Amino acid sequence: MGFMKSLFGTGQGGGKPTGDGGGHAGPPSAALQAIYRALDAPATPENFMEELGSGKAEAALNALLDYCERQALLQVVVKEFNVSREDLEELYQQLLFAGDGQWRGGHFVAAAALAYPDSLRYLLRRSREKGSEEGRLQTTAYNLLVYFEHGKALPS
Repeated sequence: MGFMKSLFGTGQGGGKPTGDGGGHAGPPSAALQAIYRALDAPATPENFMEELGSGKAEAALNALLDYCERQALLQVVVKEFNVSREDLEELYQQLLFAGDGQWRGGHFVAAAALAYPDSLRYLLRRSREKGSEEGRLQTTAYNLLVYFEHGKALPS
């Protein structure tokens, strides 16, 4: 399967979002795996400036957001919370800042949090709670790491 097809595939198969409210997300689909790898492409000191201006990171983030827009169950959550593509992009950046740019259970957590209904609903619900934004973000990021690594249910 070609790289572009793997990025923009149907998203069917393993890791297909269920939105049933329980359990682990399971392994990601091939399309989602390709997006994860593109988002986590390492920059070395030798290629940092080239990567910075290449637009690859922006293309990978757009591929994630496009994937999310094609998933009917994710769109239910997006409508429930009335969030935009830009809101999802901001949440992704906040998760990276909070330390969720890590691999757990076969998932790149900052991206996976947006790609499954249960984790997206949890993330959006937590983003609207009152209290210290920094503390809330750190707790949310940690809970998402545990969810994707061990399948521990997200707090309600």
